[in-house]
Amino acid sequence: MKVSFQDLTDLTGFTYRTVKKRLSNLKPEKEGKSHIFNSEEALPLIYNKGKPDNEVLDLTKERARLAKEQADRLELQNAESRGQLIPADLVAKTWAKETIAFKTKMRAIPSKVALKVVASDDLFEVQEILTVAIKEACDELSRGDHSI
Repeated sequence: MKVSFQDLTDLTGFTYRTVKKRLSNLKPEKEGKSHIFNSEEALPLIYNKGKPDNEVLDLTKERARLAKEQADRLELQNAESRGQLIPADLVAKTWAKETIAFKTKMRAIPSKVALKVVASDDLFEVQEILTVAIKEACDELSRGDHSI
């Protein structure tokens, strides 16, 4: 059956612009000022049946994708409500605080042990003094003693 652009918009309910875009690769016949199409060629293109498989929307696949997204969102909400997730901004703030505390404790070691190290003549004793100071600093950090 031969149909015009106007006939196709009326039949399909799509706008003139959509019909024109989807029929851009189909050559119309001219009858005066009208462009006439074969409805058997035009309608499948308008309804995306003439497009490659990867461009055609499959309603079943789209519903499955939507269901998966909804299930994933619910899974995240459940994990958060059980306390299994921690907000990323809280993790970043805590990590920054811990890093600053670590740096501060480590930088304090030289001034804390300097007199003991200078007073010692034995290399192993100096090593032991430094090891003890580092262990004390690490123990304080692991207990949450962040008096910076």
